[in-house]
Amino acid sequence: MSHSTLALRVAAIGLVLASFIAIAWAFPAKGDVELNLSTPVATTTRSTASVLPEKKVQTKTEIIATAKKASVKASKNCEKYRQIIEQYDWPVKIAMAVCAAESRGGTNSVNNTDYHRSAKCYGSYGLMQVGCLWVKGMGLDSVEDLKDPHINIAVAYLIWKDRGSFRDWSTYNDGTYKLYLV
Repeated sequence: MSHSTLALRVAAIGLVLASFIAIAWAFPAKGDVELNLSTPVATTTRSTASVLPEKKVQTKTEIIATAKKASVKASKNCEKYRQIIEQYDWPVKIAMAVCAAESRGGTNSVNNTDYHRSAKCYGSYGLMQVGCLWVKGMGLDSVEDLKDPHINIAVAYLIWKDRGSFRDWSTYNDGTYKLYLV
């Protein structure tokens, strides 16, 4: 790799990090909330008017069904998916950082080296790198469903909600996600 190519890559990474910092300051994270999967999920619907959001209660099945209906073009930037991530009652700032650390915003990102013993399958998929073991438990048809950003983020939220933390993500456990926090 030539010095000019390396310099361009370093400059591009600097611009991306500066963008994340500016955006994170503009959108502060909400506090950690522990939830149980057996209870319905409260989400908010956003409006362009300056009114308080209306609360809507959804079950796990409804969240997945809603996510299956929605579609967003692939991007190399998790910021494009902030609106989806903000639909859920979890620490948005950390979720955004985990997304960036796991996939760099690539909806088609695949890690075929992740082995999930309990499901005897290989692979983590999409923005949040959700493991193949979650496909059956979440009522999905295949791992290809995890490449849809709405579904991937909804499943990631349900995992976070069930666990009460981001401990299922290696970039959270090893601290890599912190590089994407402000």
